[in-house]
Amino acid sequence: MKRHFFSLLILLLSIASLRAEEFMFKHIEVKDGLPNNSITAIIKDSKGFMWIGTASGLTRYDGHNFHVFRNQKNDTLSIPDNYVDFIIEDKDENLWMRAGGEFVLYDLQMERFVRHPNSYYKKAGVPDKPHYVYVDSEGDYWFYQNWNGCYYYHRKSGEAQNLMVAEDALPGSALRGMTEHGDEMILLFDNGEMYGIDKYSMNITWKDSYLVDGVAGRGAEEFALFKDAEDWLWIYSARGVWVYNLATRAWMHDWNRRLAQRNAIVKAIAQDGEGRIWIGKDQDGIDVWDKQRATFVAVAPDEERGGERGLQTGTINVLYADGSDMMWVGTNKKGVSYYHESIYKFGIELLGDVNSIEEGVDGCLWLGTNGGGLIRWNPATGEKRTYTHSGGQSIAGDIVVSLLQASDGKLWIGTYRDGLDCFDGTSFKHYRYQPNNPNSLANNNVWSLAEDAEGNIWIGTLGGGLQCLDAKSGRFTTYNTQNSELHSDYIASICYSKMGAIVVGTASEGVSLLNLHNNTWANLQDEVMGGAMLSNQHINQVYEDSRGLIWVATRDGLNLYDMQKKQLKQLYSSMAAERFISGITEDANGNMWVTTARSVTNIILSQPEKNEEYSFQYMTYDEKDGLQSSAFNHRAIKRLSTGEIVMGGLYGINLFHPDRINYNKRGPKVMFTDFRLFNQRVNVGAVYDGHVVLEREVNSVDKVRLSYKQNIFGVNFASDCYTLPDKIKYVYKLEGFNDNWMTLSGEGARVTYTNLSPGSYELVVKAINSDEIAGTEISRLKIEIRPPFWETTWAYILYALCGIGLLYGGVLAVKLREQNRYKMRQWQENMKSREDVAQMKFRLFTDISNELRTPLTLIIAPLEGMIRTAVGKQHEQLGMIHRNAMNLLNLINQLPDFGNEAQADNHAMEQTVKETASKQLFEDLMPKKDVSGTMPLAEEDEVTDEEMAQELEKAKKNKPLALVVDDNEDILSFLQESLSLYFRVVTASNGYEAWRMMPSVLPDIVVSDVLMPQMDGNELCRWIKCDSRTEHIPVILLTAKNVDEKAEENQPNGADVYMAKPFNVEVLVLRMRKLLDYAAQKLENRITQSDASETKITSMDEQLVVAAWKYVEENMARTDLSVEDLSQALDMERVVLYKKLLQITGKTPIEFIRNIRLKHAAQMLREGQHSVTEVAYLAGFNNPKYFINYFKEEFGVSPAEFKI
Repeated sequence: MKRHFFSLLILLLSIASLRAEEFMFKHIEVKDGLPNNSITAIIKDSKGFMWIGTASGLTRYDGHNFHVFRNQKNDTLSIPDNYVDFIIEDKDENLWMRAGGEFVLYDLQMERFVRHPNSYYKKAGVPDKPHYVYVDSEGDYWFYQNWNGCYYYHRKSGEAQNLMVAEDALPGSALRGMTEHGDEMILLFDNGEMYGIDKYSMNITWKDSYLVDGVAGRGAEEFALFKDAEDWLWIYSARGVWVYNLATRAWMHDWNRRLAQRNAIVKAIAQDGEGRIWIGKDQDGIDVWDKQRATFVAVAPDEERGGERGLQTGTINVLYADGSDMMWVGTNKKGVSYYHESIYKFGIELLGDVNSIEEGVDGCLWLGTNGGGLIRWNPATGEKRTYTHSGGQSIAGDIVVSLLQASDGKLWIGTYRDGLDCFDGTSFKHYRYQPNNPNSLANNNVWSLAEDAEGNIWIGTLGGGLQCLDAKSGRFTTYNTQNSELHSDYIASICYSKMGAIVVGTASEGVSLLNLHNNTWANLQDEVMGGAMLSNQHINQVYEDSRGLIWVATRDGLNLYDMQKKQLKQLYSSMAAERFISGITEDANGNMWVTTARSVTNIILSQPEKNEEYSFQYMTYDEKDGLQSSAFNHRAIKRLSTGEIVMGGLYGINLFHPDRINYNKRGPKVMFTDFRLFNQRVNVGAVYDGHVVLEREVNSVDKVRLSYKQNIFGVNFASDCYTLPDKIKYVYKLEGFNDNWMTLSGEGARVTYTNLSPGSYELVVKAINSDEIAGTEISRLKIEIRPPFWETTWAYILYALCGIGLLYGGVLAVKLREQNRYKMRQWQENMKSREDVAQMKFRLFTDISNELRTPLTLIIAPLEGMIRTAVGKQHEQLGMIHRNAMNLLNLINQLPDFGNEAQADNHAMEQTVKETASKQLFEDLMPKKDVSGTMPLAEEDEVTDEEMAQELEKAKKNKPLALVVDDNEDILSFLQESLSLYFRVVTASNGYEAWRMMPSVLPDIVVSDVLMPQMDGNELCRWIKCDSRTEHIPVILLTAKNVDEKAEENQPNGADVYMAKPFNVEVLVLRMRKLLDYAAQKLENRITQSDASETKITSMDEQLVVAAWKYVEENMARTDLSVEDLSQALDMERVVLYKKLLQITGKTPIEFIRNIRLKHAAQMLREGQHSVTEVAYLAGFNNPKYFINYFKEEFGVSPAEFKI
């Protein structure tokens, strides 16, 4: 049996080592967060965190972040020494580690170091600090104290036993290693002796001294041991490796001799999930022995072949298999490298910028490069030969953009700007463009090549169209936009279809189809049924798959064309993140591989039934999966005869076999990395706002309890899958807040919640790895936000007691309130009856006052006229009559005050009594303030006879139209007669009649009584001011009330002036003239102060004037501009326009137009850029003579004088 094994071993060692590229690594170093690049220990704890001991500190790694532990001088809970070279975990979630030569304990739940775990030593009976600590598979503790003995402590029962150093017992040497085998513990000492001890009786079951002779005379040896899954015991040191079969209790003598031939200084051994033994050496990298394949792989630093994916250094300190098929390699100066078969799914060869790929007849690859010529590369051996341009029979150019391995074995080479070459294996034949030779290459930019069933070579050029070369005769047939229906001479890609057509993808005009059976052309877009369109007309590649489907790669999306069904489908919507499609190929399983600007997408097609539509599944890979970190080149993708796929890019090629891509089939487990309050990490046991938030580490705590003020918190999490942590997706929800699952990427694995209401919540998180495998284990974190005191149970009890008390008090209050209400109702009824009586008195006094004022008006007004003309005794008698009439008016004015006093008596508790006083006659007639806000009048009432005479004389010369409204016929007759000298007067007996007259009459001013039947003066005034046709007309209201009081009551009706009865006719005439002059001047000022385009519109009249002004300005140059044109532009009848402009501006339409022309003429004259004659024509005058006359009339000077 032994002889058979050794023969097999010799056979294995004689097999050539496999390529080290099978093992590709990722790395973490100081730049990533490690405290030091010299690694001394690695372990994965039961939560899933990686613990890495270095020469300068300990760190916990979760795939994204590092939590570094270093010694703090004044902190007894910190690690005592930064040099950690041994770590092991027990069943109580403690890490035992050797720091600075002494063992310390780290409590994972409390997140603190215990520098002197004496309680454990005391339970096991260890008298002093141990030199070695081991925790067996049952969680029991084994302590060894050199030169003293071995101590055992049973964790569950508390039983302790020991085996001491004595004669016929353990040796007095230092222990170098300990492991378990079934019910035995294996102990290895530095003198080479190895002992087997029964775990339960503590008796020595066997002893082996084979290694004693091997190290005899050399002193103590720093052995280490490792037991693999097949019960082989691997013992190693700087002098070699020894293997002991525990099952057969026999040494494998030849093993050390064979490794000695490799000059191995072994520093670490581990076994991965596939059973391979990893042997880490000093300076020589790693040897991997695959027991199943019977092969050795030497993994050594190789920057040329491995680059960043290879082993970074040859000095290995630590090897650790974490139980998830991940092998962690701790190096001496290059940090940690770690390997998993699915870390990199794609191999890489750094061969330069590869534009095109073809497979040779001997299995070698032909690679066309961008400036590096043509490369022949052997994938099996890595051998590479380069062909570059050197004149003569060498390749025509070094920029190779297309390759074709023809059926006759020749290689066709398309170059950029250097024409076409044909290589037969020994020499290059050149084809170039010759201007005077129609049977030559159409263009030296040969962008694409294809071969048809007849062996003809099809050539796509950039600028010369499409050509067919009969390789036998050497004759070219050219298709271009001049002699065919080809849409563009710039050909980006061509392929030969099994249906007997050449599919041509152009650089900017879509896809054309050439039917070789009848030599006819068709545009793909014209062939498509249903009107579907290509996603983009700029084609990168056209490719026909085994199903006969045409795949079209464009600058903006991927398209699929079925030539038989003439159906086109756009697939870019499913690949929205990667719209720029570089290349396409099909694998042996009929699935498509598509290269894009930054990634590769595997499209899996399925068709349930033969005639049904295809369905598509997408799997995308990027740089993190092992692709080169650059865009792939156009059409630089090829499936080899071996089934492998090669993709070319800026740095070389990615090579892989779709059936041999390793996927990570292990679902990840989520671990919470920390808990945060207000974006600050919460430490275990720390007090926040008076209470401890985390009593234990966040993964171990039963529930996180927060106060109502701490309702803004965050939770960070990671997974125990370190393969591609940045591509892990997390699915989470906070039960009690939201039952919908949310997705989070691995790069920012943190959730934050703000302003949560008090209550109980549970954060539920699960992870999905980079290969879409979901973890079965769900991590949960319970969170309780305690309510404030006023929402606690005790608070609600207190609220209930208070409510009962308030209810009782409320009942008493209701009774008392009902009693008071009864008394109040009685008092209110009494007050209401008294108020009704007072209101009746007030209305009676008001009506009497109004009825008496009207006849007084007819007495006093004529009387004042008679007094001015009377003389002598007659004047005295008329004066006496006037005085008594005025006394009567004062008494009448006091009647409403009586009513007010009577009403005030009934509200003595709520308001004070208003005092009244008699006023002079002219104080009643002339208001002291501008109550309408439209006509500012002086507060001084007196008007001199001279001023009044001037105004009256002015009124006589220009008679406006006045509408007088009153229900008293005498008043109407009196006012008509009194005003007829100064106004044209029309009358109406009430507001309704007056309003019906307005559209036809359009008066210049309205004088109306307030109190009238059907429609009173206030309502008439509101109608006038709300209508665009009449809003400009001033309104004077005649009232029986005090003027100030009436103005305050009726402010919204828009009256311009209030006058109290009785009134002075001359004052009324003066008021009417003032209102008319003021309205006209106000509008004139607004119009003339600024251009029409800058006028702020405040009324309908102003809008009309501005619109007219703007129209005249726009048609200034028209000499034939007429009033008819202006009225049509303003959509008004000519008569209405005439009246409106005359009323508003005081000018007829013709004068209005001429005035605007003259103002613009004056402006042009000020600028001084034109002569008088030019200004006349520019201003719209057809005769300069008329212009000069009108200008002088308007401005008082001639245009020539004005210009000076």
